[in-house]
Amino acid sequence: MDVADIEALFTRGDGQFAFARWGRPICPVVFGVDDATLGVVKGAIEATCALAGHEMGEMDAELGSNLMVFFFSDWQELIDVPGMDRLVPDLGPLVARLEKAEANQYRFFRFDNAGAIKACFVFLRMDQHLSDV
Repeated sequence: MDVADIEALFTRGDGQFAFARWGRPICPVVFGVDDATLGVVKGAIEATCALAGHEMGEMDAELGSNLMVFFFSDWQELIDVPGMDRLVPDLGPLVARLEKAEANQYRFFRFDNAGAIKACFVFLRMDQHLSDV
């Protein structure tokens, strides 16, 4: 494979990168699960970091947590989370769009000046499909 072949694997049709690397240790926090599920989710994140050779931390010096995973049953629950509208731009229209699409997941990233992932917000609406998984 040459450089162009490899770049094609990481680039969308519009020329934008489809993936980015984390520029700092991943410091996760998980909301909306019981203690048993929390252990499974954090264990999966730890295993992924180990396989990727990436560091996992307890606290990001700038953000506290830089990977926030939210489990819930209805998109409207996001509207009720204090301060969520400051973390996610245009939260109201986004929730309306996700409800209309009957989406069960959404990811939102923030990037640093070098283009590395600075933070990731993962929203999982536990519908029947995700619950079956």
